[in-house]
Amino acid sequence: NMSASASEGPAFGLTGKNNAFIRLPLRFDIKRLQSELHLLEKDIGWGFREDVNNHFLLLVNRNGVVDDEDTLGPFVPVEGRLAKANYVKQVFESFGALIGRSRFMMLAANSTLKRHRDRVSHVYSSSGMPSPSSGYWGRRFRVHIPIISPKSVRFYNRN
Repeated sequence: NMSASASEGPAFGLTGKNNAFIRLPLRFDIKRLQSELHLLEKDIGWGFREDVNNHFLLLVNRNGVVDDEDTLGPFVPVEGRLAKANYVKQVFESFGALIGRSRFMMLAANSTLKRHRDRVSHVYSSSGMPSPSSGYWGRRFRVHIPIISPKSVRFYNRN
């Protein structure tokens, strides 16, 4: 366990069943996460999704493929990225669970992210498989770890 300090930060989780947004009893070394982010940022750079107005740096994705946005696995690390980010890998391993799509995300300075709702339904196809279009987040616990964020930024759930 890490003791609380200014260089540590919390993790937040969003559950699928009742859409509850909770502060998890976890603490991570933010300086180490920032350091590894900066290394990856120099080596790889940021992608950009115009439809959601955010930058991203993929870590784990479907089949480890950068441009694959499908939400059915298998999910594996994008080649070489976690090898450059040992502490990020330790954070993932600390959850003791299968890791799905994972990425660093960034908004440009003074920009905003529109209020939105992630797909959380448990829709299954006739084959009994989860629906790739609506079932991904409904079967997973989503975790956000803010590592570079002004204190004024807030996460909201429902109202």
